[in-house]
Amino acid sequence: MVVTLKDIAQQAGVSITTVSRILNGRQSGVPIQEETRLKVMSLAAELGYTPNIMARALRGSHSSLIGLLAQNITSLFHSQILRG
Repeated sequence: MVVTLKDIAQQAGVSITTVSRILNGRQSGVPIQEETRLKVMSLAAELGYTPNIMARALRGSHSSLIGLLAQNITSLFHSQILRG
């Protein structure tokens, strides 16, 4: 099962935005109590939360992925280029 920010927020009794700010280390105009920060961090570790790379790419407008079209990937020439 994939653990989401929503899952952590529900168990911690805080908003998804608060969980996001804590896990991403972002500061906000509203101070977050240390007790809340520790609770969220503990739950994230306990539940095995890992960030969704594709979701971050969509949010950040870049993915660091490249696409490649090849006419024939079975040819030795094309396979060597793809490996490079």
